Parts: sequence; structure tokens; C-alpha cells
Amino acid sequence: MTEILEPRKEEIDTILGISLLQELSEQVDQARRKLSRIDGMDVETEYRNLIMHIIPSYEERLKEIEEDIREVSIEIEELKREIASMESSNIPILFQKIREIEKQKSRLQEVKNTRRDFLSRYALENIDSVAKEEARLKDELERLVREIKELEERLNGRIIENASISGKLENLRQHLEQHQQLLRTGKGVCPTCGQEINQLILFEMINDEEDQLAQLEELLRSSEDETSALKKKIEEQKKKEREVRERREKLRAIIGTFRDLEDRESSILKVLGLLEAEVGVMLRSLGIDVDVKDPALIEKISYLFPSPEKIQSGRKKLEELNMRLSSKVKTREDLLKRLESEKSRLKELELRARASSLASSLREKIQEVLEKKRETILAVLASRALDILNTMTDQRIYRSIIIDSQTYSVSVYPWGLANPIPASRIGGGHQTLISLALRLSMLHFINFKHLIILDEPTYGVDQENLQLLLSSLSGLRQYMRQAIIVTHHGYGIEEADNLITVYKDSYGVSRIKQEL
Repeated sequence: MTEILEPRKEEIDTILGISLLQELSEQVDQARRKLSRIDGMDVETEYRNLIMHIIPSYEERLKEIEEDIREVSIEIEELKREIASMESSNIPILFQKIREIEKQKSRLQEVKNTRRDFLSRYALENIDSVAKEEARLKDELERLVREIKELEERLNGRIIENASISGKLENLRQHLEQHQQLLRTGKGVCPTCGQEINQLILFEMINDEEDQLAQLEELLRSSEDETSALKKKIEEQKKKEREVRERREKLRAIIGTFRDLEDRESSILKVLGLLEAEVGVMLRSLGIDVDVKDPALIEKISYLFPSPEKIQSGRKKLEELNMRLSSKVKTREDLLKRLESEKSRLKELELRARASSLASSLREKIQEVLEKKRETILAVLASRALDILNTMTDQRIYRSIIIDSQTYSVSVYPWGLANPIPASRIGGGHQTLISLALRLSMLHFINFKHLIILDEPTYGVDQENLQLLLSSLSGLRQYMRQAIIVTHHGYGIEEADNLITVYKDSYGVSRIKQEL
């Protein structure tokens, strides 16, 4: 019962009706903490960083990009005018044709060098000897194919003949085996045809069959030897045929490559002739007296007109400037987007900072109201508890009861002492009385007067204070309509209006007895 002297804070908050305010205060503080952080960073720190560093940096970079765009745009316009003044309708075509002539001459020389290196690699003076050798190998290859075909036909005939001899041998061996069996058993009747057989004739038949068998076996061996020789000869001829075919294919590849080089050279010469004729006509139309076959043709023309290379260089530079301008414009767009994003973030941070400040102020107000309400309620509870205690005893030991507003632990201020002391340090009887007075005070505060249940209220009370406690318990009816007291010792039962006894009978069964 005395745990109320050092109670759980949450339980007392609920009894006092301030838990809702406490939860509201915690929720407001949680909202304040969430508002004070964004993406894991402190809102005020991020706000100062945006104002002092990030946004000024973007604005300065944006000014630099704008100046770069202006300068590049001016340079592009100047270069466009310069290129337009250099370009002419015929001159670029003339330079292009001359460059194509040089290109074709280079290709022609490359083909000639390749052909020369090709002949040198195979130690050839010309391609005619290779063509003759290829024709000879073609004839030899046709001859080898015919010979192989003839040998394979002979081999097939020999294989058929071997099969025939093998069949005859098998039949002869079966007859010989049957006749030898008859001779060994001495039977005079043929088991196949049922005719009588003379033993002397049977003996002569066996001798003839053995001679025939030996002749056929010798014939088969001779035929098989010839078959093996034919197979060997065919393999040798096929090997020669493969070698000749490979040599011929190589020669054909050489001839094909050489013919390709000749065709390429002829084609290049044809194109080169057409280009030189076109350039000659263009030179005469421009009044330029320069031989089209002059090796220094391009240099001489470059003295008279701006070369395509120079024009191309200008165009390339113009392209690079346009790419640079596009890059600058894109960078400007990205910077504008980032700057707008950071400014939007700044507004969000300002809103969060104001909301966080409002949440902080609101929590302080709630805490202030909460503390005032708690202190007021605790003062009322302590005062009424002291009044109740004074009605329970006439000792008047304590000048006041004090309930700590933070922990709800109870202290008493005895008369004659300079300072209060914790209620948990006073005697057991007085602890019980003060605990009972506090409970009655709280029940009165919440306007609950129906029932109070006390479990072993006399536990730990000494004899000196026991009677005082019992007297107090008998006076509970002035505070509560009904009181239930649970006791093992029977103290105070004489004051009970209704007595319920729980006991065990002779069989060990729990029984209940009620007395009014």
C-alpha cells in the first residue's frame, strides 16, 4: 500500500488528468525535432549555408557563364562572316578534284607496290608461269580422280567376290562338319535326306570337301591380299589427289589475287584519267596555265585561292564554337534550375524554421500550463491528505505533506525539524496512514467515492501504531461508501458490517463463510 509514497510517474499523471497534456507536449516536441532537421541536417545550419555560400556561389557562376556566352556569340558571328568571304562556288570543287587526283595516285602506287611485293614473296617474275603450273595441276588432278574411280570399282568387285567365297566356305564347313559327325557316330543313314550312306564313300566325300575347303581358303586369302593392296593404292592416290588439289588451290588464290590487283589498277587509271580531264577543263576556264600532271599542282593553286583546308579549318572552329556555346547555354540552364531549386529549398527551410520556432513556443506554453496545473493539483492533494491524516490521529506530528512535482515522491515536514524528510524513512505505521490519506485524497480529487480495496493494510505496522491504524480504517465510511479490507490476521473484523471468511475444510477444500 505504501508504494504510493514513491509512485510511477505515468500512473499519477493519469490520475491527475494531465497525461493528455504531457502527450501533447511530447508530440509537439517531436514535431519540433522533425521540423528542425531536413535530410539528416540541421535546418538553421543549412539555411545559413544557403544564404552565405551556396546561393551567392551559383549567382556568381551564373554571371560568369552569361559573360562567356556573350563573348562566344560575338566570336561565332565574326567567324561566319570570314568563312562566307572565303567560299566560292568553283574553287572548293577544284581543290576537291585535285585532292581526289592525289588520292587516286596514292592508291595506284599502293596497288603497284602490293603487286611487286606479291611477286617477290613467291619469287615470281610474272604470273604466266603460275598459270601454266595451275593448268598442269588441273590435268594431273583429273587423271588422279579417274584412277581413284577405277581402283574403287575394282575394290568393290573384289569385296563382292570375297563375300561370295566366304559364303561358299561357310556352306562347305557345315557339310564337312555334318559328314565328320556321321563318320564319328558310325551312322549309315543321312539325317537330312534319309538315304543310306556307305562309310567308304563318306570318307572320300570328307577328303574331297577338305581339299575344296583348303583351296577356297587359299583363294580367299589371295583375294583379301589383293583387296588390301587395292585399299592401300586408293589411299595413296587420294593422298596425292589432296596434295595436288591443295597446291592447285593455292596457285588459283595467287592468280586470283594478282588478277584483282590488275583490275584495281585498271579501274584507278580510268578514274584518274577522268579526274585529270575535269581538272584541266576547270583550270582553263579559270585562266590558270598549270599542267594538270604537275606534282606541285595543289601548292600552286593554294597561292591563288584559299585552300579547302583553310575553309574546313574555319568551319571546324565554327563547329567547335557552336558546341562550346551549346555547352555554355546548357550549363546556364542547369545553373538556373539549381539556383531555383536552392531558392525553393531556402523558402522551405524558412517555413520549417518558423514552424519549429512556433512548435518550441507552443511546447513551452504547454509545459508552463502543465507545471502550474500539476503544482496546483499536488498542493491541493497534499493539503487534503494532511487534513484526512489529522482526522485519523490526534498526534499532529506533521506540519505539512509535500509531493514532488517532478517525481511525485512524498515527503513530510515534522514539527520541530528544519527540513522535510522522505515519507519512506518514517515508521511503518505512519507510512501506512499517510499512504491511506493520500489515496483517499486522490479518490476525492477524481470524485470516486464508491469503493476502496485495501490488501493487508496492517502489514509492517508495529503494535504501537496498529490500534491507531485500525481506528482510521473503521472511519473510512465517512470518505467512501464501501471499503473492502483483505487480512490474514483478523485485525478490525469487529468493525466490519459484512465478514467473508475463506478457510479449508477437513478435506482440504477451500470454503467461504459469510457473516452479517
